[in-house]
Amino acid sequence: DGKAGIQVDGDRFIISRPQAQLHGRVASDSKAYPRAAKLEIDAEAGHFPCVEVHSGEGLNHHFLSAMVATKGPKSPAPEIKITRNRQTWQIQSRGLHALIETTSRQPKITIL
Repeated sequence: DGKAGIQVDGDRFIISRPQAQLHGRVASDSKAYPRAAKLEIDAEAGHFPCVEVHSGEGLNHHFLSAMVATKGPKSPAPEIKITRNRQTWQIQSRGLHALIETTSRQPKITIL
């Protein structure tokens, strides 16, 4: 519908819609970062902006993106903290505290 907007700044991004925003942050062990893109579909289907995560060449990439939705087109960005200690990622935002353990192909997610 042409009403979506994408903003990218370093490791953070915002997907805007008329009534809400999705604030995101990317963390990685390979200098991965978000960038604005568009879905590669037929032009007659429309224009669909999106955010993709890009990283240089490598055999393994570990990255995490965490997102928080807010109401309104100009809502302030919430703080999103992402830290990593070996195979455990820790995410904190707006009272949410979660751990993601990546010790196998199926990550274990714990909400604290």
